[in-house]
Amino acid sequence: MRGKGTEAEAKEEKLAVANPKLATLIYHSFNIAFVLVAILYIVHVVVYYNSSEVWWQAFLAAAIISPLFIAPLYYMPMLRDFFVKEYDMGSHDNHGSFLGSKLLASEKA
Repeated sequence: MRGKGTEAEAKEEKLAVANPKLATLIYHSFNIAFVLVAILYIVHVVVYYNSSEVWWQAFLAAAIISPLFIAPLYYMPMLRDFFVKEYDMGSHDNHGSFLGSKLLASEKA
C-alpha cells in the first residue's frame, strides 16, 4: 500500500528547475529579507530599551511589536518555497517553450 507521503514525493519528483538563476535569486532574496527583518526587530527592541525610562515600558513595547516581526519570520520559508515552485519549477514535460508547443500543434493541423 502506498501512503500519502509517497504520492507527495512522486509529485515532487515530476518537478524540475526550469531556470536555476531565477530559483537562486528567489531563494537568496528571501534569505536576505529574513535576516533584515530579524535585524530590524533587534534594533527596535534596543531602541525601546534605550529610550524608555523604566524597564516595563520597553518590555511592553517589545511585546506589542513582537507578533508583527515574528509572523513574517515564521511564514518566510514557506513563501520562499512556494515562490520557487510557482515561478521556477515545472514538470519535465513542460521544459519546452510555450511558443514551441504552439508551433508544433500548428504543424500537425
